[in-house]
Amino acid sequence: MKALSLFTLISILLFSCSNSNDLETLTPKDQVIHQEATKKALKKIANEEVVFTQQQANHWNGKKKVDFNKDVKPIFDNRCVVCHSCYDSPCQLKLTSKEAIQRGASKNKVYMGERLVASSPSRLYIDATSTKQWRDKGFFSVSSKHMNESVMAKMLKLKEIAPLPKTKLLPSSLDFSLENDRFCPKKDEFEDYAQASPFGGMPYGLPALSDKESKTITTWIAQGSKFNKDLPLPKFDKKQIRRWEKFLNKDSKKGQLMARYLYEHLYLANLHFSNKANSNFYKLVRSKTPSGKPVEIIATRRPFDDPKVKRVYYRLVKQKETIVDKTHMPYLFNQERMNWYSNLFLKPKYSVKELPSYRPHISANPFLSFKDLPVQSRYEFLLKESQYTISNFIKGPVCRGQIALNVIQDHFWVFFINPKLYRDRKSFPLTNELERMSLPAQYANAGGIQWFKYKNEEEKYLEKKSKFIDENHNILNLNSIWNGGKNNQNAALTIFRHFDSATVLKGMVGQNPKTAWIIDYPLLERIHYLLVAGFDVYGNVSHQLNTRLYMDFLRLEGEFNFLTLLPSKQRIKERDHWYERASDEVKKHIVGRYAWINKAPQISYKTKDAKSELFELIKKRIGPSLNKEYQVHNEGLQSLMNNQEMKHTSVNLFSQLSFILVEDTNETYTLIHNNAHYNISHLLKEGSQRITQEDNFTVTKGTIGSYPNTIFRMKESQIPNFVNAIKNTKSEASYSRLLDRYGVRRSDKRFWPTLDKIHDIALKTKPIEFGLYDLNRLENR
Repeated sequence: MKALSLFTLISILLFSCSNSNDLETLTPKDQVIHQEATKKALKKIANEEVVFTQQQANHWNGKKKVDFNKDVKPIFDNRCVVCHSCYDSPCQLKLTSKEAIQRGASKNKVYMGERLVASSPSRLYIDATSTKQWRDKGFFSVSSKHMNESVMAKMLKLKEIAPLPKTKLLPSSLDFSLENDRFCPKKDEFEDYAQASPFGGMPYGLPALSDKESKTITTWIAQGSKFNKDLPLPKFDKKQIRRWEKFLNKDSKKGQLMARYLYEHLYLANLHFSNKANSNFYKLVRSKTPSGKPVEIIATRRPFDDPKVKRVYYRLVKQKETIVDKTHMPYLFNQERMNWYSNLFLKPKYSVKELPSYRPHISANPFLSFKDLPVQSRYEFLLKESQYTISNFIKGPVCRGQIALNVIQDHFWVFFINPKLYRDRKSFPLTNELERMSLPAQYANAGGIQWFKYKNEEEKYLEKKSKFIDENHNILNLNSIWNGGKNNQNAALTIFRHFDSATVLKGMVGQNPKTAWIIDYPLLERIHYLLVAGFDVYGNVSHQLNTRLYMDFLRLEGEFNFLTLLPSKQRIKERDHWYERASDEVKKHIVGRYAWINKAPQISYKTKDAKSELFELIKKRIGPSLNKEYQVHNEGLQSLMNNQEMKHTSVNLFSQLSFILVEDTNETYTLIHNNAHYNISHLLKEGSQRITQEDNFTVTKGTIGSYPNTIFRMKESQIPNFVNAIKNTKSEASYSRLLDRYGVRRSDKRFWPTLDKIHDIALKTKPIEFGLYDLNRLENR
């Protein structure tokens, strides 16, 4: 890769593939139904039935006052937020809080990887604090109190006069692709929108709200779209806020350095003070004002950017938005946690002569900015909640992560280096190398591709790291792997990629994966400052491409760490399997010229399948810390993970993520389709690296992932037949028959009750971890 044209750079970031599969395989009967429904809808629209009369408005206005929190918000949460809750919400319209609704919608896209100039951020609560400021940024109202100026009211009315055709597949005029050009109508553009998309009423491409739900929202709009006043915080929460703000705003340099480090790693967390159900969540923010005064958030693109104030104050503000799974990362703040932070960062004997600068080459490099903090303390902080740490780059600053995620396998396990190896600075190798290394955020949104610079720095680092390991080969044993202290389930993680989203679970979930990582402190910290703290979703093409290129090196490094524990002769063989069809240049970075370990590990292998044997040895090493909650005990569902039984099934016909509801036992499962690749080192044409015949399933207990593509519903007695039907699915026609019998399609009248039940089960199972699932990737098949 010596040169990249602008066209190629843009193509890389534009490359996308939709999870929607809107088939044009309608029966003649369904085609007629679609055509007749379209004619009927357009006729009604032409007759201006989408307009509200003054008599209707007066009728709703005269009814009993509708309370937003009691009557409207539950409808928004369960019917609207499931599509409108993040950057990838249609028209940037979030319906997760009163501030989000008041902000309204925008025609500007957040996901525009091809842009040459970074765009202005539009983060709720941060980049504007009033409705007027949002209007100045191009956002327009959707809930005007005048009915015929309310886009929201008209969307509901359009759904009423033009319901979805009563067919399995919805019309192709409904665009479910993530890269759609869906028109975001302002009030004076609505008639054009209705003519162009007569079935485009809300909820988009889903069954209509009930008559009661629709009338409740319409009445609320007619009565002025009024919101409740914010409720006062509970006394317990107020007390905890005061304690934590005091702790995080110490005057000592040690205290300030600790607080800065904590903030840069916890700013995306949903903090809570107890594990009781219905607990409030809070955000850690930087403020211009100290505790006791109104919070004035410091708005910067990145958490380590110059705040341009003499003193930063770390404050806790209530999370006002409805909790959704795709951004929810709970993190407990209690007395035990505070004591632990003190032991990690305040009690150890070290000095901080000067607080680090906010100049980009320092603030973007945690090995420079936090060099005074004990390395072992930093690593133990990241490890204790490693699921949260890794989830930051999976769920973190974006809701759609293909730029970062197409650099990882669809299913792999992650383990960690024992923190005891970092007891003092001398045992922390290559400190100087890390302090000199660059990260993409250092260059912010400047133009140019820094690939050669990163490549040269990484090669030097790997060569010296390899030499260190060879000289200290006694660390090549199972004791070098963290076992969680025999009680921390964060010791082993499983990562599933679902095209442009992903999931992090505790434990070694599923069958043995093709690859695995072992993460050490330098790698874990760089992942965070590359993909979380340093990533700008509003950034330009150079920033996003540099980030993607750099992540290649970090993946290779994690895989290299795992391969060092295999017998010397099997390292190359395994590497070549992982990187089939990859260039020799890529292979040099994993077990090759730049990363070569001569010494064999101090592990006694007894079989020729060393990788599988190593997995078993690690399971024993982790022992009681290994989480097993996702194991499936139903033999039929378990058999779907057997590659031999499934080898004649077209697994690739199935969506990435399917939820299964067993309605009579209130159990849920997830069927995950793992895509197989020759390698994942290519920037372009991921599809050309696919080995579809080697795709496989993983089945988990419970619903995991944020974006279900398919929903199945059945009774427990039907599971054997369901499993047998999956094993006999070999064509699109047989897959369609499977959906006919067990699926709950977008057009199914059971859709909302099914989703409600899935949400209810998830909430009862994990009340703190629960968040609403997102329907933007639901298929139309």
